[in-house]
Amino acid sequence: SFTVMRNASVPLKALFKIETATSTTDFDGSMTDPLNFDGVSGSLKIDAHSLGDVLTIFGAPALVTPPFQAAGALGRKGNAWQWAGLNGKLGGDEFSGRLALDEGEGGNPDAITLALAFPKLDGKALSGGWGVAGLHGRTLQVDGHPGETIDAAITAGQLKYGATVLANFAVRVRSMPGEVTVNDLSFGLAGGTAQASAQAQTAGTGTRLHLAAALSQADTGQ
Repeated sequence: SFTVMRNASVPLKALFKIETATSTTDFDGSMTDPLNFDGVSGSLKIDAHSLGDVLTIFGAPALVTPPFQAAGALGRKGNAWQWAGLNGKLGGDEFSGRLALDEGEGGNPDAITLALAFPKLDGKALSGGWGVAGLHGRTLQVDGHPGETIDAAITAGQLKYGATVLANFAVRVRSMPGEVTVNDLSFGLAGGTAQASAQAQTAGTGTRLHLAAALSQADTGQ
C-alpha cells in the first residue's frame, strides 16, 4: 500500500534492469522511499559498450569511449550517493575503487568524488585515438560556475602508453569554481621518481597557470 511505501522504517525490495542498444544496468536491493528513489541500498552493475554512453547520461563529455563494466554497492541517503566496493574493467584493464556524489543545494554545484586503482592501465587504449588532437579548439578558460566539482584520484601499478611504460603512477585532479589543480602526480622514471603539480585559476578574462616538476634519484644514463 502507499502507506507502507511511504514508511521510511520499512525497506522495500527493489529489482530493476535498464537496457539500451549499447548498455545494460542491473540493480538488486531495497529502498525505504521508492517514490523518491531514496534510502537506496543494494548492488548495481553496469555493462556498457562505451564509457562515453555512461558519461553522457550524467551530462559529461564523451571524450573517452572504451568498453566499461563495473559492479558495486549503491547507496543513497538524501543528497548523498555512493557506489562503493567497485570492481570492473575499463577497456581491457581491471580496476577497483569508489564513486560518490553529493547533490548541491541552493545553486551550489554537485560534488563528485572518484578513486580508482588499476594494476595495469593502457593509456593509449583509454584515449581511443583522441590524444592531443582532441585538444584542438578547446579553451583553457576555467569555469567560474560549474555544475559540478570533481575530486578524482587515479593510481596504476603500471601505466603504458605505446612503447612507454611508467611504474607506480598516481595522480589527483580537483576542479573547483574558477580553479583546476593537479596534485600528487608521480611515476617511476629512469630508475627514479618524477613528481609534478599544476594549477589553473581564473584571472580576469584569462587563466593563470602554475606548473612545477621535479625528478629525483634518476639514472642519467637511462
